Formats: sequence, C-alpha cells, structure tokens
Amino acid sequence: MLLDERVYFGAYKDTVLIDVISKCDVSQLNALQFHHSLNAIYFADESSREYVEDLWNAHRLSVVPLRSEFRILTDALVDEKPAECVYHSFEPQINFRLDLSFVKCSPIAEADYKFARRSPELVEEERRLHPDFQDE
Repeated sequence: MLLDERVYFGAYKDTVLIDVISKCDVSQLNALQFHHSLNAIYFADESSREYVEDLWNAHRLSVVPLRSEFRILTDALVDEKPAECVYHSFEPQINFRLDLSFVKCSPIAEADYKFARRSPELVEEERRLHPDFQDE
C-alpha cells in the first residue's frame, strides 16, 4: 500500500510490515480483492467457503467491473532516447471505501479540499519534452 504520510497516520507508520490479524481488517482486504480482481478470488481451504460466500453476498451488488486500458506509447523517451513502452492504466478511483484498523486519517472539510490532477513539475517536464502536450 502506498499512503501519503502527510494525510494518513496509525500503526502502519511504526514498522515496515504489519501483521494483519484482525478479522475486520482481513475482511476489508478480501472485500477489496472482490472489488478489484479481474477473474479470481483465492482462499486457503474449503473450510473458508462459507466466509467467502458471506463476504461475496455482502459486496456483490456494489462490485463494478474493472475498466482497464492498454496502450503502447511509441513516442516515449527513456534517458532522452526513443523507447517503446507499454502503458497500463486502471480506473482512477477505487469503488470501495477501505477501513483498516492500522491506517487512520482525519477527514477534511469539502471546502478545504484542493484537488490537483497533476504535479506542476511533471506537467512542465511533459511540455518541455512534448510541445504539443495538453494538460486536461
């Protein structure tokens, strides 16, 4: 997980690894898998079947199929030299509100929220490399 340390706090900051042992945390992470897996859900053994079915039934109506896009960029540069790269992007927002005991955040008022689509530095770099670049 990648978290903005300026926004999130909690036990995850105390260590590099977290033992996820809370049933609630495990269910949250498993539900996230339901919401963002392409084809499969895995579980350890047959004894977990009822748990997995219950979790699926709790989330199945809100699961939205993934929309992903694959593009090959033929004008990409690596070390300022042309290189063919593969670009893969998923839908921009997770459709599941993850709530983990070891990650906390203090919500901000909607009026104080400032959304920035792109880093100004990255936009400027893109403009420098590709004069026809348009910041959408």
